[in-house]
Amino acid sequence: MKLPSLFDLQVNGFGGIDFQSEKLTCSDLRKAVDTLHERCMHRIFLTLITNSVDALAEQFARIEKYRAMDSKVAETIVGYHLEGPYLCSQAGFRGTHPEELMRPPNLEEFLRLQRAANGNIRLVTIAPEWKGSAEFIAALTTQGVVISLGHTDASSA
Repeated sequence: MKLPSLFDLQVNGFGGIDFQSEKLTCSDLRKAVDTLHERCMHRIFLTLITNSVDALAEQFARIEKYRAMDSKVAETIVGYHLEGPYLCSQAGFRGTHPEELMRPPNLEEFLRLQRAANGNIRLVTIAPEWKGSAEFIAALTTQGVVISLGHTDASSA
């Protein structure tokens, strides 16, 4: 019986490997990918959550370096999901995201992250109640980035 090939839009880590860790190595990432494949998960959006822009840019660049070094890692990580820092900072909405790092969306920051990720950020989760969100969302969608509304206290309006 042929097993299915699955795709997951949000993978923060797997097999005991935390993708957010600044100590992440290429062999760590390969171990996570191999474990994902054992469970029929052949394509993912690797997800990074709220952190400083500097730390996020460094992590995207690090992972891109590892993708260039290992074809199996590259074929498995088909893009990135950026979940934060543009989320609601209120308790009950922010989840495990650090309140002090939450902030309104900033296109320059995002473009810096997108450069570090070699244009591979494909999905961004945002709380739309931030001032400037509509313009930010419009700018990202024209670049082909999909927007997910999440960690939000926005009204239906």
